[in-house]
Amino acid sequence: MPAPVRHQLRALWVGQRRMLATAQASDRTLCHLDVWPASLIDEVGRSVLLDWAFAGEGALGEDIANLILDCFADGLMDVALLPEVSESVTDGYLAGLRDGGWAGKADAVRMAIAARGALKYSWLAPAVIRTAVRDDAGPTSYRAATSAAALVERLTPVVTLIAQWAAAVLARPDLARRPGCIRPPLAGTGHVTPPGHPRALWRRPL
Repeated sequence: MPAPVRHQLRALWVGQRRMLATAQASDRTLCHLDVWPASLIDEVGRSVLLDWAFAGEGALGEDIANLILDCFADGLMDVALLPEVSESVTDGYLAGLRDGGWAGKADAVRMAIAARGALKYSWLAPAVIRTAVRDDAGPTSYRAATSAAALVERLTPVVTLIAQWAAAVLARPDLARRPGCIRPPLAGTGHVTPPGHPRALWRRPL
């Protein structure tokens, strides 16, 4: 891995407490809490999110971080699409939040996604290094890798994104603040779909 990525990953490991504080300070909302490609289907040009068994309170952007990284960490999509998917999924989520009546800053959502994603997947870089050192891909997810070298090559862009997310969050100490909770208006003031609800999560197909 390039030296800048290694330095960012080390900063993530050393700065875990700051990362956690930032993640915990994110606004709270209704989340699916198990978003990955197998939970999504296309219905006449619209993305429909299935399997709400684990739905509950979570952090703003938590589902999106999981979806972006799971698409590629599990080998379900060509890693060359990572930048495009990351941007389009984030933009779609922001559009859904706006449609649901949320009026916050887009930067706060992007930083929340980065914090949650970098923290949850902080284990991935050590796993990739172990794979390279041992030259053993092990029981790879969904049989997506044919060798250790292929697995490392596929996961390196994912690890790089995690490192970049961590660097962006750690460069913003102002993000650690008291969390809020996004709720619909009180009865009688008009209906607004809560951000994170299946109607608000996806406004357009990926």
